[in-house]
Amino acid sequence: MKSGIFNLTVFYIIIVFVIILGCSNSNSPVEPDNNNSHSIFESIGFESQYINKVTVYGEFLYAGTQSGLYKMNINDTDYTWNMVGLEQQDIKTICIINSLNIIVGVDSDGESIYRTSDGGATWDPYSNDYGNGTTYPLDIKSLDNTGQVLVSGSQGMILKSDDNGQNWNIVWNDNSLETNVFFVKQNPSNNDILWAGGQKADSSPLLLKSIDQGNNWVRTHVYRNDTTSVNICLNLEVHPDIQNIVWLLYPTMIKTTSNNGASWITALASTTDYIFDQIGIDEVNPDNLYVVNRSSLSNYLNLYKSKDGGSSWTLLSDSTYDNHPVHDMVVNNIGNTNIIYLATENGILKYTDNDITISN
Repeated sequence: MKSGIFNLTVFYIIIVFVIILGCSNSNSPVEPDNNNSHSIFESIGFESQYINKVTVYGEFLYAGTQSGLYKMNINDTDYTWNMVGLEQQDIKTICIINSLNIIVGVDSDGESIYRTSDGGATWDPYSNDYGNGTTYPLDIKSLDNTGQVLVSGSQGMILKSDDNGQNWNIVWNDNSLETNVFFVKQNPSNNDILWAGGQKADSSPLLLKSIDQGNNWVRTHVYRNDTTSVNICLNLEVHPDIQNIVWLLYPTMIKTTSNNGASWITALASTTDYIFDQIGIDEVNPDNLYVVNRSSLSNYLNLYKSKDGGSSWTLLSDSTYDNHPVHDMVVNNIGNTNIIYLATENGILKYTDNDITISN
């Protein structure tokens, strides 16, 4: 009898041990310990330099720096950068129509938009009467190679040209020197729909929508948190195949809509003392989303990634790059891999993601 009790006790101890062991291997997500974090990013150039914009066209990564426009072959393992043009100009934004035709916006009291039609060998002023010298461009979009160009900028204006920059018309104006329109995004599956966003002079977030290729704009969804000063629409991504799905980035959260902006829900909220910088999407496999954030206390640079269209997120961290506010982000899909490039205040960083969702 005692032997039976002993065997039963041993059996229960084994069961408890197995349960404890199973719990210790739980798949529940765990916040990363920044004290033990490792480098997930790689520096690929312009260390200690302020980079405003990065974009990929063909086999080249273009960088808008405070000292001109550069490009690098993405297959170059030595990360060699070559000057494209506008040396010593502070490049704010880049619009690549094709390998020969490029439009850039610069921070200047004079000419603020330039265009090349020969890949950068020569540059011509493109501003004409754009903004009458009162605004500089923060984003430029060419609409389907039709000669239509949209420019959003400082001092609360969006301007449009229908004749390749010969003439400019103000299509939205907040009549405020303190309002900034940071981005213009065209819906990939419905080119009539465009979004623009930034921050108004009263520190409220600004989100605009156009359904006629930017000729008319309506202010839409506004989320404002009166307990914080970071009420800014930083950037936005549109699903490349489903026109109703949009992700909107605030410094403290991501809002998403599945009905083209009629209603919004929170897809991801930042943790305490962390702010979001930029958002990017894999346009080939749009279930893959990426968001960069950093700590306002420790300055750690983190990367959130989602493999299911924003339903769930994995948080990675990087203790190496602790003073790199991110101003732009581009996701470049190469087969089963995504390469993420970040334009920061201390150079360009690269992250390689080999674990992505492949669309059917």
